[in-house]
Amino acid sequence: MADLQFDLSDVPLKGQKRPRGSNPWLVILLLLLLCSQAVLLYAVLLRPGEQPSVALSAEQTLELAQKLENLDLPQEAVAVWQQYLALTRPDAEKAAKLWYRMGMVQQDGRLYSEAVASYARSQALCKVEILEPEIARRTQECLEQLGQFSALRRDIRQRTDVSADGSSAADAPEVLAEIGAWKITRADYERSLERQVEATLGMLPPGSDNSEGSKRRQAMLQKLNDPKNFASQFQQFMVGELLYREARERKLNEQAQFQSFMRLSERRYLEQSLLHTLPLPAVSDAEMQFYYEKHAAEFQQEGGAAKPFSEVREQVRQTLLQQKRQESQQQFIASLIDKYDVVYHTDRLPEAPETPAEEP
Repeated sequence: MADLQFDLSDVPLKGQKRPRGSNPWLVILLLLLLCSQAVLLYAVLLRPGEQPSVALSAEQTLELAQKLENLDLPQEAVAVWQQYLALTRPDAEKAAKLWYRMGMVQQDGRLYSEAVASYARSQALCKVEILEPEIARRTQECLEQLGQFSALRRDIRQRTDVSADGSSAADAPEVLAEIGAWKITRADYERSLERQVEATLGMLPPGSDNSEGSKRRQAMLQKLNDPKNFASQFQQFMVGELLYREARERKLNEQAQFQSFMRLSERRYLEQSLLHTLPLPAVSDAEMQFYYEKHAAEFQQEGGAAKPFSEVREQVRQTLLQQKRQESQQQFIASLIDKYDVVYHTDRLPEAPETPAEEP
């Protein structure tokens, strides 16, 4: 095929006649072809996936990371925190603190492996004195949740071996026992007692006021720390720790029975926790006095006379408080029945025995 020649020397000037054989549509076609190619090239260059994104400033990145934390999105929050580190390039100490914070976010989000890595990176960047005990404790908690007790022992052995820091024996924590390389200090044991007490208090009847809970907490801790009970309580703690470790090593927590038990426990805990949110009813002195006078027979002594109101005041208060709690719960459950559109098919249910109504 012959090459096309675009020589415009034969184009007639104004007033001249166009020679025969020339085609004006050819020029128009070429112009349209060039325009279409230019449009296609422009569209390719501006494809959405290849458009440059607008970068956030350091302040905006910081705000976004904190917001994602508050929304309980640990993976997304940590990713933005890493972007913030790349933008700000802080010194080693500040970077170590930020990696510790990322580890806490991951641990709270049950990302235990990632949390251990973040804690290790924090220590590698800079050993911040105030964070060292917290990193050690949190690392042990994560490894325990992962069931990696061998790694836990190695981590603790590494920490306990590096002890030539000039500290005196008096400054060392009081070690009560050892499981392999893990030195169980009095502080470790006391923390376990506190968790045990908090778990027990969490199962108290709904509506318990703060003062009552504080008194019970103090009484339980005093009993557990009583020198007379200390040896037996600590022995129970050690046996429980050994049983727990062996069960995790055997992966009993992955069995179907355990998962079923955990689901049932979760339901029961959430049910009771919801009842705990109901406001605590108030009992006035007038109500207590009225109840005392109407139920004087309940407080009679051997001689037939009723006990003074001052002696039974707290007993009357607890009785009325329990009644009001039951009424509050019944009203709350009635509201839930309306909310979730509950229908009882009474013709298919056995009749419940009638219970006499209690007098106020």
